[in-house]
Amino acid sequence: MKKYILFIAFAITFGSYTSAQSNLSKAEFELYQSIYGMEKKSVMNDYIDIEDSNKSIFWELYDQYEAEREELGRGRMKLLYDYVENYEEMNDEKLKELMKQAIAKQKKNQKLLDKYYKQMLKQTSPQVATKFYQLESYFNSLIRISIIESLPFIQKKQLGIK
Repeated sequence: MKKYILFIAFAITFGSYTSAQSNLSKAEFELYQSIYGMEKKSVMNDYIDIEDSNKSIFWELYDQYEAEREELGRGRMKLLYDYVENYEEMNDEKLKELMKQAIAKQKKNQKLLDKYYKQMLKQTSPQVATKFYQLESYFNSLIRISIIESLPFIQKKQLGIK
């Protein structure tokens, strides 16, 4: 349980730090993402009891999922940087552009999770696939909440509302 608490604390710190710092270097982001991935894999390993016959299949699929998730994560970070950098001068057009991108990225993330759930379901077991899906959904939600809580909300004056 201690490992889970440490992981959650890291995830919240990672989300808060990265969303607030628009000057986070690519190398720093890659380091944070790597640490996050290692910690998450450790938690996943502790949570999912995998029969020996399914272990190699699961971890192969999981590693493929993580590689694709990391790529999506880089795109989300670029979007967050764009939001933070343009926050003070945010106008309706920029806001619409950012929201369009955010919605598309969220859909891609969900589609990726669904894709790997289905692959794991076919190649491992319903229990393993469901545990993977539940834990990934939990991690994604945790990160999203910490980022949302860290970002400044759009103010009425920025949108031309009196």
